[in-house]
Amino acid sequence: MIMYAQDYDDRLPDAATWMDDVSPYIKNQDLFHCPQDEWHKYSYAMNSRLGGAKTTGIPEPMLDSVIVLYESDSGRRNASGLLTIADLADPRRHDGGLFFAFAGGRVRGFAADRFPALVRDSAKALRSLPPPARPATTRQPAAGTLPQPGRPAIRIGIPPGRRSAGR
Repeated sequence: MIMYAQDYDDRLPDAATWMDDVSPYIKNQDLFHCPQDEWHKYSYAMNSRLGGAKTTGIPEPMLDSVIVLYESDSGRRNASGLLTIADLADPRRHDGGLFFAFAGGRVRGFAADRFPALVRDSAKALRSLPPPARPATTRQPAAGTLPQPGRPAIRIGIPPGRRSAGR
């Protein structure tokens, strides 16, 4: 997520396509599956309140409070939700606990008795932030970065509207 944001003007991917968007940065797609999840191919969901959010808009003290990814029972690729207790995976996969990824890049496991406070603190931190300003145009990666699935690659040195010699 951090590498993606660095290539996209410090913005997180859209919640509806987050797995597709970060896939070029991941060598092994099995990272989207928790080994303790016996029922689903995909084990994680993105906090939909952060889709397209600018990471630089999150003050440093809040980086370890704002939950970006969490373990979910959705089982769908690109799963996202508003991060409520009902959205969390149940049964709990790790000795009664779950793992959460925070905006600052940390991933930590917590016992179930901590979930209400985690979800509340994350929502409270997000409410205190201004709404994310959406870019006026479609996001494109910075020059020299990986092309995104379904998005055109950036051609360096070819003027817009000109075809390459090989076409």
